[in-house]
Amino acid sequence: MLLLEWHNRRCAICGRLVSNRGVNRIDRLLTDHDHATGLVRGLLCKGCNTTEGRLLIRSLRYVGYRQRHPTKILGLTIPYRSTWMRSGAAHDGAETLSTRHRTAVAALLEAQQSGGTVPTEVLEEIVDVSATAIRMLRARGA
Repeated sequence: MLLLEWHNRRCAICGRLVSNRGVNRIDRLLTDHDHATGLVRGLLCKGCNTTEGRLLIRSLRYVGYRQRHPTKILGLTIPYRSTWMRSGAAHDGAETLSTRHRTAVAALLEAQQSGGTVPTEVLEEIVDVSATAIRMLRARGA
């Protein structure tokens, strides 16, 4: 609740006022999280969330947000639970899958930031985790 109150229906990056009442993603604040740590950073409008997700964005606005995001300012540690986990698809394998995803994405980011080639096994792990998540969703009828 503290994070929602702090945001006051505004995007943490651009400050756009969002109604948060609509079912359309454009009308809601989206939960942004760090893929490497699995922790929530803040609430963003759809435009900023999409742009922030691009790995090579170096705009001062986005870099500043990543370094000093709302949960860091507020001293909060909030684990991110993806939509498919919140929707009831979570079971024993979901937590393991989430951990595998975070580990693979962290390895991907590390390789990209160092300017090196992404190891084939990292890419294969990301594909396998994605395929497993899709199978889990389909089995649940999501």
